[in-house]
Amino acid sequence: MIPGYDEPPSNENGDEAAFVARYEAAIELANLVQTGLVIDGWSPEQVTATP
Repeated sequence: MIPGYDEPPSNENGDEAAFVARYEAAIELANLVQTGLVIDGWSPEQVTATP
């Protein structure tokens, strides 16, 4: 599901490569959600703080 996550390097760079793959996938998903919200007419001003 995450490009590059299925085969990270098996050396000391593997953890970093896996982290970068997860980070980039999260950013892409956040951008898609944000785009959908904007298209639907949502704006940050609609959010109210709760005590």
